Amino acid sequence: MKTLIIDTSYLIYRSYFAYPKLTYNDKPVGAFFGFAKTIIELVRDNKPDQLVFAGDTSEPTWRHKLVDDYKAGRAQIEDAMISQFPLVNNWCNQISKNVFKYSGWEADDIIFSIAVDELTQFRTICKKDLEPKIQMLNNLFDDENVSKIPEFPIRFDELVQKSKNIANEILIYSSDRDLYQMLSLPNLKFIHSSRGVNEYFGINEFKNKYQLHPLQWLDYKALVGDPGDNLKGVEGIGPKTATNILQEVGCLYSLFERMNLENKPFFRTAGACWTTSHDIDSYFQNTKNTKIIEKLKQNYQVIRHTYLMSSLQCVPEVKFENTGFILSEGQSDLEKYGFKSLLTMIKKLEPQNIQQEGLF
Repeated sequence: MKTLIIDTSYLIYRSYFAYPKLTYNDKPVGAFFGFAKTIIELVRDNKPDQLVFAGDTSEPTWRHKLVDDYKAGRAQIEDAMISQFPLVNNWCNQISKNVFKYSGWEADDIIFSIAVDELTQFRTICKKDLEPKIQMLNNLFDDENVSKIPEFPIRFDELVQKSKNIANEILIYSSDRDLYQMLSLPNLKFIHSSRGVNEYFGINEFKNKYQLHPLQWLDYKALVGDPGDNLKGVEGIGPKTATNILQEVGCLYSLFERMNLENKPFFRTAGACWTTSHDIDSYFQNTKNTKIIEKLKQNYQVIRHTYLMSSLQCVPEVKFENTGFILSEGQSDLEKYGFKSLLTMIKKLEPQNIQQEGLF
């Protein structure tokens, strides 16, 4: 089974700026038009069995509960874009039963939950309640509280092993690099759009671009930070240095274990330590690494903070339905706003379901 997952917020944003002047009765509809057009094209080109929409809500997420200034500094969403959210949401709900958004969770977490479920059939880890962890982390860097944080029930590299014999395929339409930690799962790829062309980005493309394994992606982000989410990295360690560190030591778990630092609750998904052999002792004995090692010790709290905030979590509420989808079920909304070209596209895909041929 092939499942296509759409990062709804990303596609709305992209579509809004692609068709900024499109209106209906003097009201902006460009984001809705671009969104629907892209979905129809993706279905035409990829022929998925399931179509899933994962979106964000306006409420704070669990990450905001931990850090007040999470994603601070991002530009405010324009009212003309916000006004089209209901149009998109209504259309999505008409064509698919798998439309998800939950208060307290980001679309990233929802996408991760669906992918884990479809590729590993290990649904039990998604039943985990995150609220106790949030309560324990009110004082995030209090070592006494850190020791009480419940361990993640399975390492990411173990998830990879569980998915090897499952034939399901996942395609994700999103540009969010936070999701790259999922690329170690077999049969999972991203669809990136660039200048009207869709490109597929999988584990091989990731390795070629970053010279790392996806299992190291969280470690990399923890070192360099993420300005877009207002998450700090280690000052003086940029992408090149972070890559060199991880190529030598494998993962931060091994590095911090050698330093005798408390790390298990935070670096739980760093599967590279178990899949790759590295000589940690040689790294510490090399005097060229002394300054970096000291810098990592001094910034340990920053590193584990960014690591935790970047970690994807399973959403217990997600209930995926294996019911397929029907694009023509959203026909009435496309008719309402005069999107005749989109109706024509759907007619070619589902000719038996389009009845009102007089529109053309």
